Amino acid sequence: MRYFLLFSSLLFGLNQLFAQGVTIGANTPPDPSATLEVAGSQGGFLLPRLSTMQRNAIQNPANGLQIYNTTTECVETWFPSGWKTLRCDCSQAPPQPGNIQGGANQCLGASQMLFYVAPVPGAQSYQWTIDNQDTLVSGNGTDSIVVSFSNQAGPRNISVSASNACGTSSIQSFVVMVNNPTAAYTVTPNSPIVNNQATFNATTPNISGYQWTFQNGTPASSIIQNPGVTWSNTGQFQVQLIVTDNNNCVDTLNNTATVTNCQPQTWNFTTCGAIGRFGPSQSQCNSTYGSGVVHVTNGIQEWAVPATGTYEIEVAGASGSHNGTGYGGGGRGAILRGRLSLNQGQTLKLLVGQEGKHGTSAGSGGGGSFVVSSNNTPLMIAGGGGSSRSGTQLNLNIMDGTTNTCGRAGTGGGGGCSGNGAPFADQGPGGAGFLTDGPQTSDGRSMFVKENAYSFLNGGRGGRLIYNSSYTATNEMIGGFGGGAAAGWGGSAGGGGYSGGGSGNNNSGTGFGGGGGSYMDSNAQQVASSDGQYANSSNLNGPIQNLNQYNAGQGYISITRICP
Repeated sequence: MRYFLLFSSLLFGLNQLFAQGVTIGANTPPDPSATLEVAGSQGGFLLPRLSTMQRNAIQNPANGLQIYNTTTECVETWFPSGWKTLRCDCSQAPPQPGNIQGGANQCLGASQMLFYVAPVPGAQSYQWTIDNQDTLVSGNGTDSIVVSFSNQAGPRNISVSASNACGTSSIQSFVVMVNNPTAAYTVTPNSPIVNNQATFNATTPNISGYQWTFQNGTPASSIIQNPGVTWSNTGQFQVQLIVTDNNNCVDTLNNTATVTNCQPQTWNFTTCGAIGRFGPSQSQCNSTYGSGVVHVTNGIQEWAVPATGTYEIEVAGASGSHNGTGYGGGGRGAILRGRLSLNQGQTLKLLVGQEGKHGTSAGSGGGGSFVVSSNNTPLMIAGGGGSSRSGTQLNLNIMDGTTNTCGRAGTGGGGGCSGNGAPFADQGPGGAGFLTDGPQTSDGRSMFVKENAYSFLNGGRGGRLIYNSSYTATNEMIGGFGGGAAAGWGGSAGGGGYSGGGSGNNNSGTGFGGGGGSYMDSNAQQVASSDGQYANSSNLNGPIQNLNQYNAGQGYISITRICP
């Protein structure tokens, strides 16, 4: 019976406990709003004290769970979104973090790079920001982060601030330059020559290491900035340069070296001793140059380019004639100089202009000199000089060949343009052009034998006029090979060229034939001109050298191989 009463009392007490809550430290019931009340006047309620590491080790913390964090000196509560600080031992925000430490220069694509600041007094967390193109791998919230950089070159901004329950510090920033060096070099000469040392020079600044590789070269590799390399064979060979800068960033350049067998050489082409309206024979040129240098077809010399490269070509037209019984003495031929890229085995047609011959009353035009490709594309053409009547003072402003594409106008008619011969005019005929012939004299006397000048495409012969009833050598008037026109019985004649020079007046004591026009291919770089002008000024980019230079005498062509 006694035990039954004790058990009943216990059940009654537990029922009251669950119904009214629990008071610890007093016999009174808890506040009606509390399930548990801790009462006392000698002490306080002490939360569990855990370090951050211990806190993080709690498995599945319940919402509302509270601790005192001994690492941060903060009271913290677990919410569905994580641990939140209720209050910390602070009176103000932490100071600005010190300078950010880490590499100020980074390579493209550098990964797992560490940046940090010294611990900030009173800071409970750190907030880092980086540019969008890069990746913050880890560490945000702490005093150090790990960053991986993209392959986009340029400056980067990294910043950090410190915070606690009382606020956030001002921001500390740091600029990082992300870049790789750019491998670059020069080589002298630009195209290495077989069995001649070429000097390579790396030009990238702030480089700590070089690694060269030369395919088939001697040496095959090098680690110095400016190695000298020799090849024993022609061809194209791979050259690789790897540079490493002071930040251990690397760049690689793969290039090609074209090794040639370049030997500077000049070939001078002349009339081979021929004079008059027809060009030289094969035997004449063999005697002049040696057998096999050129192949001659109807006075035009064909020459094969010996090696691919850059060639400087000088072309001079021939003189026209004045009074007397011989050649020359009239207007001078134009001179062109330019550089062209030519290929090995390419055939050039070379027509070297010849002087005009004068009779007793008037002179004849000089022939132009032509450099033309095998498919009859003009490359460089220098106009020949015009002629004058006997007894007159020369007017070279009319008679000299010109570097303009149109021939000069004579006193009896205009010059040709666009590669054509001069238009028909009085008895003093005009010169031939590249495309079309010059006109015949208009003198209708039946005793004359009249032959007009031919264009380059028609063979380039010079014109001729003979007075049959009193034929002597002094009365035969002959235009020079290269489209030079022969004088009419009383009128002077124009020179040949890209476009023919205009005719002179008939039966006029002051008649002058115009000089022939000139031409230069648009791909050529003009080195100099005879009168300080360009043949095609809109297409040329070389410096004008105002030499005021003309050619008096037979025409010529000079071709020089330019070695880099």
